[in-house]
Amino acid sequence: MLDAKGKISVQLGLSTLEFNRHYLLVTICRTSSGMKAETTQSSKEMLHLLRDLVSDSEEVYNGIVWQLVCCPFIPFLSLFGDILANTGPNQDADWQALAAMQELPIFLNKMGVRNTLASKLERIAVVIVRHAESVVHSPQCEFALLLPSRS
Repeated sequence: MLDAKGKISVQLGLSTLEFNRHYLLVTICRTSSGMKAETTQSSKEMLHLLRDLVSDSEEVYNGIVWQLVCCPFIPFLSLFGDILANTGPNQDADWQALAAMQELPIFLNKMGVRNTLASKLERIAVVIVRHAESVVHSPQCEFALLLPSRS
């Protein structure tokens, strides 16, 4: 019943609903220490959905662009906090979180063609990803250089 653009538009709408479901889970669960695993998993899944949410101005669901550009920062920063707080031996979790975080600058770059806010936020996301990469690649420093010395 739909042409190719209509199908893409409907798929975008369905992906947006899934994106919003994960956003709500992250928002609700992140304050509960007992829901840490759910928060982390939904953060990863939400950011991985970004590759399906790039929109152009001819699609019906273009009105949600501002939400798509700003909402990913909550799970993005949540995963960044996980990386910073992880002092245990679970390096695999840090690498998975970093991989999910790397989706946001890519998404914002694609959206930046049509949205100046996305371009500005991309630069911020890139800086945060670089900080996360430095922590994951060199966990032994544990931000010792950022803390004032007590001597």
